[in-house]
Amino acid sequence: MSRVVVVLLAVWLAGSASALAGGQAPAAGGVAKASGASTPAASGGASDADDDEEDDDQTHPGGATKSAGDQPVFGATQNASTTEKGSWSGELNGQDRFGKRSGSYAATSGELTATRGLTDQLQVAFSLFSASYDIQNAPFTPNRNEAGFDGLGLAAKWALAKRGVNGPLGFALEAELGWHRTDDTSGAPGRFLEVGLTAIAELELQPGRLYLGTNLGFSATNGVDASGGSDKSANLNGSVAMGLKLTDAIKLAAEAQIVSSFGGIFAYNKGTAVFVGPTLSLDLGSDTYLSVTYHRQAWGTGHGGLDLRDFERQRIMLSLSHDF
Repeated sequence: MSRVVVVLLAVWLAGSASALAGGQAPAAGGVAKASGASTPAASGGASDADDDEEDDDQTHPGGATKSAGDQPVFGATQNASTTEKGSWSGELNGQDRFGKRSGSYAATSGELTATRGLTDQLQVAFSLFSASYDIQNAPFTPNRNEAGFDGLGLAAKWALAKRGVNGPLGFALEAELGWHRTDDTSGAPGRFLEVGLTAIAELELQPGRLYLGTNLGFSATNGVDASGGSDKSANLNGSVAMGLKLTDAIKLAAEAQIVSSFGGIFAYNKGTAVFVGPTLSLDLGSDTYLSVTYHRQAWGTGHGGLDLRDFERQRIMLSLSHDF
């Protein structure tokens, strides 16, 4: 986890330096002023309240909001927003999964993503994956201690309904394609091709403050392990989350997620688990955002009401993003 935190902080510092070099000097309170924004004169100038109203009215064609800071943050549950046309955003995600019934199990995955808005409703994303495993005497999983590059990913997200343009409801579909070099649970080497489709919905319950989000997704993996044997699996997951904007810089969310693992498409159910937990999101200024999510398995189809064979006991997710 310490490695993930160090890398996230490094990307934030790099993004902030880039923004400053581009002429975005931080305003009082640490929030960068948009380039070209007027400042009040010493006497007879516009009031701070007028400036705030002008900033609130700055939206882009198609109703896309100016920055990711205007969007709800739910945790593992995605929101239905897309990057505006012609803009880039970068995101660094890290996830630690740890805890089995006995022994020591820790799996860390990283994802570096660049997203481009093709239109105000359609975006594409390109990803690089990394993975590390530290497994000692955990049941059903061979001992392993290694880390490295894990693969590549491509995703497309289409917003069929834009919240704020089509009313308080937003809806999007996301399709994903990924190639991986390790098994997600054991870390065993191989070649794995994964495809996925996720339906994403969000509802604004209280304007600018309270949001409800839900996802329903399915993914399937077809691969070959190091011995040449076939390795197939599939996952069905659903989640619901409530997001609250406390201040312009602080957001909170509570989330529940259910995940079912299968031995392939239309195959037997290997196990099911329910994870619950909170998310804290911070606006760091200069169009940079940090979120931390903690999930704990609350129920599973295994011994003692938990599935610790197919899933972990706990998960911690960190996400650092920057709008360019």
